[in-house]
Amino acid sequence: NLAGLLMCLFAVLSIASSHLSINVELKNARERLALKGRATEGRAPDIFYIILDGYGRDDVLRSQYGPEPAELADQLEARGFYVARDARTNYVQTEISLASSLNLEFVQSLVQPMGYPLRERLALDALIDESQASKALKGLGYRTFAITTGFPALTFPSADVSIKNDIGRTLFVDALLQKTPIRTSESGVENQFDNRRRRLLGGFNEIKRLANKGSAPRFVFVHILAPHPPFVFGPNGEPRSLKGNNGLSDGSHFVGPVGTEEEYRSRYRDQAAYIGKLLIECVDALIAEPGLPPVILVQGDHGPKSRLDQESAANTDMNEVFPILSAYYVPLATREKLYPSITPVNSLRVVFTSLLGMELPLLEDESFYSTWSQPLVFVNVTGQIDKRP
Repeated sequence: NLAGLLMCLFAVLSIASSHLSINVELKNARERLALKGRATEGRAPDIFYIILDGYGRDDVLRSQYGPEPAELADQLEARGFYVARDARTNYVQTEISLASSLNLEFVQSLVQPMGYPLRERLALDALIDESQASKALKGLGYRTFAITTGFPALTFPSADVSIKNDIGRTLFVDALLQKTPIRTSESGVENQFDNRRRRLLGGFNEIKRLANKGSAPRFVFVHILAPHPPFVFGPNGEPRSLKGNNGLSDGSHFVGPVGTEEEYRSRYRDQAAYIGKLLIECVDALIAEPGLPPVILVQGDHGPKSRLDQESAANTDMNEVFPILSAYYVPLATREKLYPSITPVNSLRVVFTSLLGMELPLLEDESFYSTWSQPLVFVNVTGQIDKRP
């Protein structure tokens, strides 16, 4: 009993210490940032920030994955988007990338290594939920919406409206069960692929549903967990499944343990092609709505990862994983401030400076690699990423 009590006490102290460390880091970050803007004359535009998880840049997709997924950039450009043709991400992991872009700062200035990856990821998740972007826009009368499609870290309890499209047991939970003696049946795994498809389709349907303008301006953050694995769609929406690919494994967590590099590439290509078609349907719905045009940002948080080593920068193809899709549907005054090599840390800086009167100078467009086991220990790899040929 005494041993059990001591173990419980140690666990409680560890949890309390973690929360204290996280709260201290977040408090320091928020005090440094504290964005302020000014109200615009008349009604402010709705802002849709749509993340297609893992969607790469068109030239990389065309050379390594085929023409179908690369067409999305051209289709967006034909609809009036500015496409940053040399865009790349600042970070290769979703939580780090989004914590940076939604707070308009490099993560290194927001949170420091704590020695415990889980604690560090919890701090990043809190920065994503209560981001400076959403706080600044709430202060200007915006309502905040979050549409998520199954990434466990993204829950957005602080959003005015959080739409999760939860259906049944998650793929994350199912993947955990696969590592235990509690095995799911083959039919149960198959149902998880059905659930994944419904979640993704539900996310796109919610975007179209929000095309109708509300009484107040809205900031709508959307995270579509695709073309990131699991690969559940063919190029025209056909149901697909890959045995063993019922979790969220990517990079070297996929290639080898789950499937081959060729399987990754062919299935990514097909899923990206269909995700692009769904995205265009949403964009057409948003820009067809009468009244003040919305501001729409469509970005990959990182590129595809068939050649990403989760634990080695030396074994990673920087020219596959860092170049990203980055497209902007913005007023002309904002469009004139964009440039081909913009990175996500500067995306909202440009939009907020132009639209909301914030004084946000541009940061250096740098890119950093970190391992899965040490997410906040960074290596600057900017010079290793080739410019568009």
